[in-house]
Amino acid sequence: MENSDIPIQNGGPGEHDKFITNGGDCRVGPVFDPRTKLDETSYESKVYYLPTLRTSSYLRCDCSVSEIRTKLWETLEKPPAISVPRKVYVIEALNEAFDSALKDIDLSPVIGVQLEGINISRSGTLKCVSVCTETAVYLFDIGKMKYSVFKYGLQYFLESQEKVKVFHDVRFASDLLHHQYEVNLMNVFDTAVADITFFTMSQAQGFLPRFIRTYQVLCREYLGIPETGLFYFKYRPETMERDQGRFWRNGFDKQTILALSRNCLYFLPLYKICKKAVMYHFNQGTQLFLSTVRELGNNDAKKLQTKPIEKISTPQELCALYPTWSKDKEEARNQGRTVEGDFIYQDRGKYYPRQLCE
Repeated sequence: MENSDIPIQNGGPGEHDKFITNGGDCRVGPVFDPRTKLDETSYESKVYYLPTLRTSSYLRCDCSVSEIRTKLWETLEKPPAISVPRKVYVIEALNEAFDSALKDIDLSPVIGVQLEGINISRSGTLKCVSVCTETAVYLFDIGKMKYSVFKYGLQYFLESQEKVKVFHDVRFASDLLHHQYEVNLMNVFDTAVADITFFTMSQAQGFLPRFIRTYQVLCREYLGIPETGLFYFKYRPETMERDQGRFWRNGFDKQTILALSRNCLYFLPLYKICKKAVMYHFNQGTQLFLSTVRELGNNDAKKLQTKPIEKISTPQELCALYPTWSKDKEEARNQGRTVEGDFIYQDRGKYYPRQLCE
C-alpha cells in the first residue's frame, strides 16, 4: 500500500489551485491541508490539497524509455511540463458540492475516470468513482451515494459522445458499469491501448505485446512521474479480494484519499502525450507533406500542378517514416524477445518501490 511510514502533514494551500512541473528530481511525501469548506462557502464536502511534485528523468526501470523519450520528449533529460490539480473533493451526498462537481465536469471537454473498489467487474463491488478535471479531483463515495451518483449526473457524462473519458484499461470498468448500473461508456480514450499501439508501431515490428502495462508504468515512462508521486497497491494474487477489502477498512481516510487521487491525477497529461504517441507517424507524414512541394524548384512544382491529384505519386520519403512490419520471429528472438503467435512478451516494467518490499 501507500508509503505508510511517511507521516501526513498539514500545509496551507499554494497560491494557485494547480501546479506545473518543471522537471528535476524531488522526493515528495503526502502533504494534506484538510478543509471543511469549499471556497469559503458552506458546501457539505471535504476538500484536501495534494502535495506538489517535480517530474524526473530518472527511472528505476528501462522498458520503452528510449523510444518514448526520443520521439515524444523535447530532450532525453527533460520530462514534459505537466499541469495537474491540487484540490481533491470527497463527494458523499446530493448537495451543493455534488452540483459544483457536475458543473466543473460539464465544462471539461476531457476528464480522467477511475473506478475503485473490490474486484472491479460485473461481480465486484464499486466503492468510488474518481473523476479528474483540469481544476480538481472528485472522489464520489458510492457506498453512500449508490446509484444516485449516476442517475443524477455521472451517467449523462459517461455516455456522452462529446466528452472524452480517459481510462487505463477500460475493460473491467466497462463491464461493471454496464451490468450493475446500466451505464454504457462512449467516447473513451484508453491509455493502455495507446501504449500498445505505440509499442507495436515503434518497437515490436508489428507484434502485439502479450500483456498490457500498468498506469504507474506509463506515468513514469511517458511523464517522468517519480515513484513517490504514485500509489502502488501491493496484493497477493491468490487473496486479491481480501487484500482489496483491507484497503477499504478505514473508509475515506487521508491515506486512502491520497491513494485514490494519485490513481487518476495524471490522466489528462497522460492523455496528451499518449495522443501524441498514437499520432506520431501521422504527424511525421503530415510534416513531410507540408514541405514536399513547397521546397521544390519552380519548374518541378509547376509540373506537379498540371497533374490530377490521383496521379501524383506518394512521396518516397514516407517509406523511411513509417515502420516496416516484417513480423520476423527469428529476429525478435535474436533480440532476446519471446514470441508467441502474433504476440511478443515485452518488459512490462512491473515492480514495487523498494520501501514496499522491505
